[in-house]
Amino acid sequence: MEFGGRWIAEDCTWTRDGIHFFDHDGGVVRAPKHAAIVINALYSLNLDGWGEIVSEWLKAKGDPLKEKTFHNTTLGELWSDVASEQLEHDILVNRREKYASQVPDGVVYITGGIDSQTSGRYECYVWGWGAEEECWLIDKTIVLGRYDEEDTLQRVDGVIRKQYRSSCAQRRDHNRRQSLGVGYRWYRCAGRL
Repeated sequence: MEFGGRWIAEDCTWTRDGIHFFDHDGGVVRAPKHAAIVINALYSLNLDGWGEIVSEWLKAKGDPLKEKTFHNTTLGELWSDVASEQLEHDILVNRREKYASQVPDGVVYITGGIDSQTSGRYECYVWGWGAEEECWLIDKTIVLGRYDEEDTLQRVDGVIRKQYRSSCAQRRDHNRRQSLGVGYRWYRCAGRL
């Protein structure tokens, strides 16, 4: 350990000498299997100066591999590729698959599922299924409201009864004949099936 310093872990375990470890109240705890110190080189007393760090950065700038090394070793920070590769939403929108209708041509069967959340919403999904288990998300609807209010349940019914058009103008609905356990029984008891 560095002289005069104190190593503090994320769980507030700490040590001054790397041998004796304590919890946040000063109680003795078992030493961790691994301990590491991450410190920015700007704090180091062993450098020729900050000019050297600036020079390193200027040499690394523009080369992703060298920038990653600089961030990890000199700055003591984790490199994040996500920050440098964020996509504009327009790029994602242009890359999406476009269907000629609500239901893609390969769909032979439609299923739906509803997830009842205690936080006051129903999340409803409709999936289209094709050959070799290929699937498409056809619709996603979030119905806000308490699970036991009539208005909320009527809006959920509207989602369940919704029909979708295929490219040959056929109306198709998701399979309401099968459901899962509790949800099915609850809907039947509520007189909604």
